[in-house]
Amino acid sequence: MENINNQPQAERIKMEKNSSSDKKNSSNKRKNNVQPVYAVLTQARRQFGRQVDQNTDTKIKCIKANIQNKYKDTLDFWLHFQDEANVLLDSKRFCNDCEEKGLNEKFVAEHLVFEGKATVAKVLRDGVKSFGERVMKFNAPLFHDVENLYNKEIPKLLPESSVTNCEDNHTL
Repeated sequence: MENINNQPQAERIKMEKNSSSDKKNSSNKRKNNVQPVYAVLTQARRQFGRQVDQNTDTKIKCIKANIQNKYKDTLDFWLHFQDEANVLLDSKRFCNDCEEKGLNEKFVAEHLVFEGKATVAKVLRDGVKSFGERVMKFNAPLFHDVENLYNKEIPKLLPESSVTNCEDNHTL
């Protein structure tokens, strides 16, 4: 096996460039695998971290400012966001922890999703107490328009007059 120090300098530089480009490619692959909802939230968290006034309204504004970067439809983002919050809400442990602290589990779940996927995983693994007393600040929702979230109008493909009852067309 040949020692790197004995290789000509041009070959060593070429090898170093190849290994650094491999690292760049692997990091790009990782970034592309991020779910769009978490890509939006990462950008929103960065923006939120630079704000002087850090409250729920500011979080909402930061999220809304970044949705269009990954989503054409704002409600699609909020559907995905609520799906991620539902992961926490499906945990009996999480709901019990919130109830013991007198917290609204829906609000806490939304704020924890805003904090990121790693935070959600940690809370699922170790409980709400792992997040500390900051969780007490999560007392307001990030998404207010829940009624419209699931009431998106679905376009009708067939006119109502052409729809027939299956029982009427049943022949034996």
